[in-house]
Amino acid sequence: MEIRDSNKNLLAIVHYDNNFVNGKNFYTQPESEFQFGSFSLSEGEEIIPHIHEPQERNISKTSEGIVVISGEITVQIYSVDKIKVCDLNLVKGDALLILDGGHSLKMNKDTKFVEFKQGPYHQEIDKERF
Repeated sequence: MEIRDSNKNLLAIVHYDNNFVNGKNFYTQPESEFQFGSFSLSEGEEIIPHIHEPQERNISKTSEGIVVISGEITVQIYSVDKIKVCDLNLVKGDALLILDGGHSLKMNKDTKFVEFKQGPYHQEIDKERF
């Protein structure tokens, strides 16, 4: 599910655990600074050994991904103008990629989640609280 602001700018993509479809499914465009997809593969299928060759890339934003391992999180998504766009409720197995705008997280239960983003990351210059 895509989350867009009032100007139709893509802010985030949510993959709910119960929305897996068979195969390899990417939700981002190939030119996106961060790639996000889901895989539902059958027993015996393989992804053959491979390496990702070094590439020069120009990254202008810090995208952030979250995968909920256990518990429950309410995520508020904000536009780049700091206007709240929506609330999301994420539970075990759900994943979120935040591509633009702002966000907040509130743990509704004891929660474990994994977060990932591009680096290097310098909190003092990469993050503005509001």
